[in-house]
Amino acid sequence: MTDFKFTPSKNLGKVSTSKANAANRNIKRIADSSKSDDQKAREISAEFKTAYAGTGLDMSQAVNPKFVKDMLKKGQIPEVSDKAPEW
Repeated sequence: MTDFKFTPSKNLGKVSTSKANAANRNIKRIADSSKSDDQKAREISAEFKTAYAGTGLDMSQAVNPKFVKDMLKKGQIPEVSDKAPEW
């Protein structure tokens, strides 16, 4: 039996700075719009999925529109980070 050790790449899950800045601008614009909270939550969730596309992380379930909607009701605006996750 062979022992495998998984060592993730340093860039696994890291969003480029320009992609993160663009996503955060779009998220701020969406949050400040006059759309309903449900529409805002869906669009912000889509921005996160777009920003993290190609990073090796599956964000399809991580950014739940219900969670985003709760954050917006509390006055919080989620942000895309350009920092690599700590493994």
